[in-house]
Amino acid sequence: MPKSPSPRTSRLRSLTQHGWIQDQHGAWPMALLPLLLGASLAGWQWAHLLLLLAWFAGFHFFNAATLFLKGRRSSRIRKRLTPALVTWGATSALLGLSLIAWYPLLLTWTPAFAPLVAVAFIEAWRRKERSIAARISTILASSLMLPLAYWLGVGTPGMGDVLSASRLHIWVTTGILAAYFVGTVPYVRSLIRGKNDHRWVWAATAWHALSTLALVGAAAYGLASWWMVALWVVLTARCLLVPMLQRRGADIRPAIIGISEFVATALLTALLLLPA
Repeated sequence: MPKSPSPRTSRLRSLTQHGWIQDQHGAWPMALLPLLLGASLAGWQWAHLLLLLAWFAGFHFFNAATLFLKGRRSSRIRKRLTPALVTWGATSALLGLSLIAWYPLLLTWTPAFAPLVAVAFIEAWRRKERSIAARISTILASSLMLPLAYWLGVGTPGMGDVLSASRLHIWVTTGILAAYFVGTVPYVRSLIRGKNDHRWVWAATAWHALSTLALVGAAAYGLASWWMVALWVVLTARCLLVPMLQRRGADIRPAIIGISEFVATALLTALLLLPA
């Protein structure tokens, strides 16, 4: 006889179904890690706390909004999601406007974020919120929080100041993090939803191999560490080896995949925080 879900599990399920929290565990590090890294590299300021709260609320608003768009044809779903949508929307707007009033130059980042967010919302409207285009656009938008948080910390939060800055290591760091999260899309797809489609294996392997080559160039110019290159060699190898083991009968469950991704993300973060 199957066990009934615990009260805690039922409560979490209810919160996710009503749009109050994100139910995809992998989305949390993608959304929060870039901001946390940028603030850590610059040195934490009080403005970072407000930025973190605004981004946290915006992250949940985006989740509720995509669910709302996906279920827009059902009055029952719209009614269920409206409280979370309004609450998170109002909270993120209030915090975001407060931050902009403090640092008006943050508005110069709008042209960078707007197209990426638009793609994600369009895909949700088309009921394809898990498409590659939606995944990559949200990853790139989240990754941009790293340079934004960094330059907010050093007191020059305008996009123009960022583009004219000579400290390329911040953009290299952003590129490495974005490349890693983008690479997880085909890699995880090759193990779960697309495990019977070898094209995902080759796509993940090709992406990681090209990223590794780019990192070799960055390391040669002192913009990345050779330890980072070594990590990416391992990440590239796993794109081939893990699907191969799975096809040979290894029981690689989603929980195991999630734990391995957590370990890889932790190693990547530690190396990004170290000087090149």
